[in-house]
Amino acid sequence: MSAVPSWSADGHVPRFLGPVERCGTRESSPFPMAWKVFRHAYAQPGRRSALIAELERLIDVLAPVAVVESLLVGGSFLDGRVRAPKDIDCGVFYRAVAGDAAPSGGLAAALGEAVRVARPRGVDARLVPVDAGAEVLIRMSAFLTNLYLAERPAAAGAGRGLLLVSMTREG
Repeated sequence: MSAVPSWSADGHVPRFLGPVERCGTRESSPFPMAWKVFRHAYAQPGRRSALIAELERLIDVLAPVAVVESLLVGGSFLDGRVRAPKDIDCGVFYRAVAGDAAPSGGLAAALGEAVRVARPRGVDARLVPVDAGAEVLIRMSAFLTNLYLAERPAAAGAGRGLLLVSMTREG
């Protein structure tokens, strides 16, 4: 796991930790870290802390039907100039739990309901099945990267980076 990036001079989690031409994957977004490290580094008092608590609630709700392996976190949550981000944007990379754990209506219904309940609480989650095959994983990863790094009209500066939060490794 790489070091936890601090806010850059323009107030974002940076995309790169140095000049682009000198950066490899260790110095480039998304920056991998364990869930415990993510919570400690980014759960600042106030809105960010509340959003992380709601994200944790979503993960707990998903637990009977899906094991969350990684999160791709981006958007205004990673903009230090935004004191109270309206939401936390995250790709939730999961593996379905084997067996008959899904309530009536099946896995898709359970996943959809979990996301529907989380969204008004500030968790804008996109669920990505890690066992759906390489093409789905690549397309969703690329889509989420483009979405979370897109600059909105109100944003300025060099842009935000991403965090890759491992849910399977402690550290």
